[in-house]
Amino acid sequence: MPSLPTLFTFDWDAPVPDDVRERLFDKIVWAVRRWRLELPMTLFLETTAPLSHLAGQCMIVGSPLLAALLPGGLADVQHLSKLLEDSNNVRHLAERINGEGADAARQ
Repeated sequence: MPSLPTLFTFDWDAPVPDDVRERLFDKIVWAVRRWRLELPMTLFLETTAPLSHLAGQCMIVGSPLLAALLPGGLADVQHLSKLLEDSNNVRHLAERINGEGADAARQ
């Protein structure tokens, strides 16, 4: 668990590094494939992409609860909420789920 000073020093203006983005997206893709929800998740992400900024803001409000549920804690919630604010990231995630889901189904 991070110490209190690190909880409140997250730089909201800094871009999320590509390696952190890919790590978070890998976790999401893995969970979606594990539960076999590729199609519903892709449809959900594609239809709600225009509202992605609102989703990112909602994650900030719910961050105390979400931090307890996610293995990466508050840092993952903060990074994911920052990523969700950009609809291009949401579409990229949907493409990864759709692409990797199709490859997994063929195997």
